[in-house]
Amino acid sequence: MSLPLLLKIVIASRAEWGAREPKQPLVPVPSSKRTGFVVHYSGAPSSQTVRQIQDYMMDGKDLDDIGYNFMIDVAGRVYEARGWHMKGAHTPKYNTTHIAVCVIGTDEDMLSDFTGKIADRVVKAVKSMYEKANEVMGRTLDATYHGALEGTQCPGNTLRKWVEDGMPGTALEVVDGSSGGNSVGGGSGGGGGYPNVIHRPVVGQQRAVNGLGYVPALTVDGIFGLLTEAGVMWLQRKVGTADDGIWGPGTEAAYLAYVGGYSGGETSVRSTAGQQRAVNGLGYVPALTVDGIFGPLTEAGVMWLQRKVGTADDGSWGPGTEAAYLAHTGQSQDSGIVRSIASQQRAVNGLGYTPRLDVDGSFGPLTVAGVEWLQRRVGADDDGIWGPSTESAYLTHLGHSGSGGRGTTDLRPVSYQQRTVNRLGHRPPLDVDGVFGPLTYAGVCWLQRLIGVADDGMWGSKTEEACNTYLDFGARLTVDGEFGPATIRSVQRVTGATVDGSWGPASKRALQSHLNLRHDAGLLVDGDFGTASVKALQSYLNRMTGAGLPVDGSWGVATTSALQRALNLAKF
Repeated sequence: MSLPLLLKIVIASRAEWGAREPKQPLVPVPSSKRTGFVVHYSGAPSSQTVRQIQDYMMDGKDLDDIGYNFMIDVAGRVYEARGWHMKGAHTPKYNTTHIAVCVIGTDEDMLSDFTGKIADRVVKAVKSMYEKANEVMGRTLDATYHGALEGTQCPGNTLRKWVEDGMPGTALEVVDGSSGGNSVGGGSGGGGGYPNVIHRPVVGQQRAVNGLGYVPALTVDGIFGLLTEAGVMWLQRKVGTADDGIWGPGTEAAYLAYVGGYSGGETSVRSTAGQQRAVNGLGYVPALTVDGIFGPLTEAGVMWLQRKVGTADDGSWGPGTEAAYLAHTGQSQDSGIVRSIASQQRAVNGLGYTPRLDVDGSFGPLTVAGVEWLQRRVGADDDGIWGPSTESAYLTHLGHSGSGGRGTTDLRPVSYQQRTVNRLGHRPPLDVDGVFGPLTYAGVCWLQRLIGVADDGMWGSKTEEACNTYLDFGARLTVDGEFGPATIRSVQRVTGATVDGSWGPASKRALQSHLNLRHDAGLLVDGDFGTASVKALQSYLNRMTGAGLPVDGSWGVATTSALQRALNLAKF
């Protein structure tokens, strides 16, 4: 099937490709420090996903995040990695000065099937990102390739020659759907950016600079170039903070103190932009501008919403406002609270409340009264809010405090855990009732074994991450230790071999090459997968997943099971 005509480049945000959060906050880099643009390639099959590359760099190479600023696939799609304004981890000595793009694929993948020359989609994507980088940084950057900066074959002969020839080709419009500009985590770009680094979107920075009387006034266009950087530095000097051109927490606090502004509202439950969208969604007039800035108009809108959903109108969007809003809009089932509204209603009825509540998922006055009655009955504070203390008291009252307790529900409500266990094939299916009893505990343990994490029955951060990876990128293999066609096909997909489920010399050579590339195994690529190759495989699995295999060169059930888990976790 032919791909659609490439008319413009739309950068996919980190949220869109399912990025993990970085291990540590990344280091912002002012635009004035950028001098170059460097082209890399992955050197691995073009079938790899950006998330798989991120996993490898974070787990296999122990980096804080994927190392590049942007990723590009051979279809010409561009993905936000570290973005425009974060220090990279791609080329020693050049991580601050250079924006790095990495094209996913081998040297052969860069070639057009029709002309035998570099593929037009690769040309357009890389060229467009170079021109966009010049625009964002406010200067013409020196274009180069990885091998010109250190001794490496990267980015292969095809890309290297194209860059050496001056990167000929056509640049397209770039639509920045990523965090954009200098607004990482600021609320105006895509999700998945880096939290607590930049605290105001670029347009908000530009408006703030202009509002303090900067001359000539900045164009409010959301592009963080040299003029905007100079304006931010001017503002920083004016409000009495370090003039580094980076609008971080210190600048935000100093600016708000200078203008006598707001503290930014409560954002631990819902971002400012999310609050603005919610206010607009309930019909507030005039509609708020969704800019991620918590000013007096947004505060007034939040207070209006609070009155509408029946909670205290203090302008602060805390847990109470969130619960009231979700109940008002009928979204409570998957809100992340301890127990869904419908499950609360069932629990109240189950203890003999009369008249019985309608199990409709709507948290109105009758349900509040019922919950308060239940709280008094089980010995909890009768505040009408079903939080952890109410859940614990309720389960103790029922005698369910053992067998895993109520599970961990601060990441996912019990009903979600039950649905996910059923989705992955648990038999018999669990009742989706929001009650964490012995059957749900056993089901979560089953799921954890399936996705390759400790089976403690607690849905914590490791279970959440592994489950998301399994659903989005994993092979979904049954971990049975049998090296059959399904497992072979999964290995073939990752290593770039022909996907036919047959374990022949070509597939073995592909796996040996994969281990050489990813694990520096130093294997002879001869299609003879003997003791040395098996040892390299076992060592690689131990490194990537902590499998704990004996590196003995004997490929048995334990090695195949570890391989299946790695494939399920997209860590192979």
